[in-house]
Amino acid sequence: MKEISKIQCSYKNLMKKISHLVIKKRFVLILLLQTCILVSVAADQDESMEIDNVSDIQFNNNPEAIFVNGIFVKNIIGVRMDKSIINVSKEKCVSPLKINGVTYAYKCNLTSDKAIRFVSLEDIKKKYCPNVTAPCLYMINKNFIFKDVDSYKIDKDFVLRVEIVSSLDFVALKHIASFTIIRIFTDIKSNRNPMRLK
Repeated sequence: MKEISKIQCSYKNLMKKISHLVIKKRFVLILLLQTCILVSVAADQDESMEIDNVSDIQFNNNPEAIFVNGIFVKNIIGVRMDKSIINVSKEKCVSPLKINGVTYAYKCNLTSDKAIRFVSLEDIKKKYCPNVTAPCLYMINKNFIFKDVDSYKIDKDFVLRVEIVSSLDFVALKHIASFTIIRIFTDIKSNRNPMRLK
């Protein structure tokens, strides 16, 4: 009887150990599955940073002054973040940093492993829209530029295309003095492959 009891006890202990191993294996498998999902989602993301879920007001009032290899570019929207940026550091300014009349609370330094040729919005206008003489309003991707136009710098090789829209194309704006909207599309996935209904 004692031997049967010992066998039963040993069997129960063995089953507990097996159960623990199965639980541990399941836990490891779940962790691996989650990691695979995260990796696949990350791989599916655009290789460059897109500014999503940011309103035009938030975009234009960004408290961070962005520098790439020591050059003030104002915003990351004109920087190809995936290809050459090897280091990013951010620091809170001890005293407010003022550049071109705009005050910034933070200074972000991005380091690139290659020389980047930055162009201003005016440079882009001259190259892509030489016939535009009317006052103009700039957009970069989906964001309107409200102010401080001269501070924005874009990687010359990051400009995908430029679109010109006249205010006369808008029925609601036909009664005011005409102006041009210059929309700069950077080389991000959503601009290369616009969404289409099938």
